[in-house]
Amino acid sequence: MRELIYLSDRKLQQFLPDPVPGWRRLGKLKAEVSVPLGSVSLESSAQDSQSANTAHFKRVVRQIEQSAKWFAIDNLGAGDWVFFEERINYWHFEHSRGPAIVLFLNLGQRHSHRTRLLLHGSPEHLVGSTQTQHQLRWGSAGPSPSDGSRFRDMLPVLRNVASNLDGHIKQQRQGTKNLAWDIEDLILALDNSNDASTAMWLAGYARVTLRVESSPRGNVDATFVAASPLYVEVLMPPDDEDEPL
Repeated sequence: MRELIYLSDRKLQQFLPDPVPGWRRLGKLKAEVSVPLGSVSLESSAQDSQSANTAHFKRVVRQIEQSAKWFAIDNLGAGDWVFFEERINYWHFEHSRGPAIVLFLNLGQRHSHRTRLLLHGSPEHLVGSTQTQHQLRWGSAGPSPSDGSRFRDMLPVLRNVASNLDGHIKQQRQGTKNLAWDIEDLILALDNSNDASTAMWLAGYARVTLRVESSPRGNVDATFVAASPLYVEVLMPPDDEDEPL
């Protein structure tokens, strides 16, 4: 059994099945007409609906697997699909200047280059949350922080909200819009509470929002990748897991 903690219905809905050729639709129609009317059920059961959703999820994952790349490789671009398997913590932020957001961040590593993976999504996609249930019942409206454009707009606000984790943001910038600096500020702030003792082994697929090749200040040896997840699942720790960072 797979233990999902995040699943984006929005992304699943972006994948539509290939259109069925007209001759296949006609053949199916003839077959249905030939069945006695009394034996046809006009209502699908909840179990049938769940099975259809599960089948669609599997088809989408199979398609993404064909092109997805490891999140830490070079030459990633916005829109690329990546897969990850990392020790990760996550946070749920709410603020007055925009929708709530959930952020996932892998652990840092001292004394060596490290690709930092920052996943951004909507709390409504957290599996089992009341927000997920509400979203499934009523649908969702308005911009979502799982969308890349919305996340970029929220970055300046988020870095200030997250700065409360360590009390301040170093080197404040006024009147400057710089995504690389915003990403680094946000990651540095989150790192203050990015404790190895609470990080879980998580895996999944995500679509890249942006990639920053190196620290804009030059004082952090890391590459930053921001991405929006399709799903995030819990993994069993590997047998050869390293000591906590």
